[in-house]
Amino acid sequence: MEQNQPHPQVEKLAELFNVTVLGEKAEMAARIFTHAQLAVLNNDRIKIAQEMLNLTYQYPKDEAYALRLAELQGQLGNLSFLIDSSFMANEALNNPTNSNEE
Repeated sequence: MEQNQPHPQVEKLAELFNVTVLGEKAEMAARIFTHAQLAVLNNDRIKIAQEMLNLTYQYPKDEAYALRLAELQGQLGNLSFLIDSSFMANEALNNPTNSNEE
């Protein structure tokens, strides 16, 4: 590999971050999950929460505990973000009135 060429793994990583431009309404519509998709996401969220509750702290393996807990917290946060975004987009598309008027 020549010195000026990026590493193949760097090129693959860069491909993950290509932005697709969508209009505001198209992006909101794309954020809305079906009832079945929301059920799957919520079931995954419940499984993660249960795993978090079942984690046990063991002194010699405290670093593994902390890493697993952090990983699960990140997964839970991501799923919650997706679910919340879906509900907010659905609300915004179905009730376009300004909520400040209330």
